[in-house]
Order: sequence, then structure tokens, then C-alpha cells
Amino acid sequence: MIYAMNLYDIIDDKEEMYKEYLKQSIELLEGIDAEPVVAGEKPLDSLYGQARQHFLIMKFGSKKDFDLLMQRQEEQQINELREQSTSNYIWTLYEEWDVGHWLYG
Repeated sequence: MIYAMNLYDIIDDKEEMYKEYLKQSIELLEGIDAEPVVAGEKPLDSLYGQARQHFLIMKFGSKKDFDLLMQRQEEQQINELREQSTSNYIWTLYEEWDVGHWLYG
């Protein structure tokens, strides 16, 4: 299991373009072990650094599933929608971590 965390700002007046990117991305998930975990907006506080206005965390069954989505997005040429409608984009992949086991063995 891996998680993709996205932090980003949506550019003013580009909300519909980003919405279209998300809709098309969801359509590409057929047959891929992936699902959204949580999304949020409008940070309540920024402790360090620059806050982003939105975040989205997706769960993927494997790196292969993630790579397949990226390949489909590239083939359908929808990444341009994301690139033109967002700024300050950070995309990071994480392996699942059993923090309880790590802490208490």
C-alpha cells in the first residue's frame, strides 16, 4: 500500500479547469487499485513554511497502480489541466507505515 499526498493552490478563476482535471483523472481509475482517503481546504494554521490551500491524499494498492494512473494521464494529456490550474504543487509518495508497531513493537 502506498499513499500519494498532494498539496497545492488552485489559481483564481481556474477552479473549473481543475475540476475537469479531477473528473478525468477519476475516470482513468477503472481497474486500478486506488481510492481517495481524505481531502481538505483552507488551512486553519500554518506552523512552518508556506501553507497550501488544498490537499488530497490517495491510497494505491502498489507503486505499479500509481504508475499506471500516471501513464494514463500522460496518454490522455490531462496533466496540462492540472499544470494550468494549480500552483505551489507538491506531490509526494509514501509507503504505508505501521506507527503503532514501530512505537510499541
